[in-house]
Amino acid sequence: MEHIKDSINHIMLPFVGQIIIMCTTILMVSALQASSSFRQKTKEDTSHNEALGPNSTGSSSWRHMTNRDKRVVKMVTIISTIFMICNTPMVVGMTCRRAFPEFKINGVYHNVHLTLFAIVFIASSLSASVNTFVYYFGSSRFKQRFHEIFGLDENTIKSQSESKGKSITTGEEIGDGNGGR
Repeated sequence: MEHIKDSINHIMLPFVGQIIIMCTTILMVSALQASSSFRQKTKEDTSHNEALGPNSTGSSSWRHMTNRDKRVVKMVTIISTIFMICNTPMVVGMTCRRAFPEFKINGVYHNVHLTLFAIVFIASSLSASVNTFVYYFGSSRFKQRFHEIFGLDENTIKSQSESKGKSITTGEEIGDGNGGR
C-alpha cells in the first residue's frame, strides 16, 4: 500500500500536473486567439459589413490579437515553460527513486541522488526567482503594486536618474575644475 501511495504522490501527481499545465496553457492561448478573432470579426462586421472568414486561425489570429492579449499569451507561456523545465528534475528524481531502490541518500547511488536533488532545489529557486522578473516586466499592474509595496515611485526614480545625468554633464556635484568654488 505504501508503494502505491508513494508512486501516486511522487511520480503521478507531478507528471499529471505538468501535463495539465501544458494543456491549459494551450487551451488558454487558443481561447485568447478565438476571442481576438471574434472581436476582430465583430469590429469588421459593424464597420465594413464584411466578416472575417471562418477559417481564420493560426498566424492570422495572432495578427488580429490585441497587444494586451499577446502580452498575456507570452507571459503565461513563458511562466508555464519555466515551471515545466524547472519541475522536470523533480519528476526525474522521484521516478528514479521508484525505479531504482538504491537511489536514495544512503544507497549505492547516493552521490547521484544528492546531485540531482541539489539541482531540484536550484531549479525550484530559479523558477520562483525568474517568475518575479517575468511578472515585473510583463504586467503593469504587478509593477505598480511592486513599486507601492517597496516604496518606489516611478516619477522619483526618473527624476533622480535625470538629475544624476544632469549633474554629471554640468559638473556641479562632481566638481567643475575650480577647486570647489
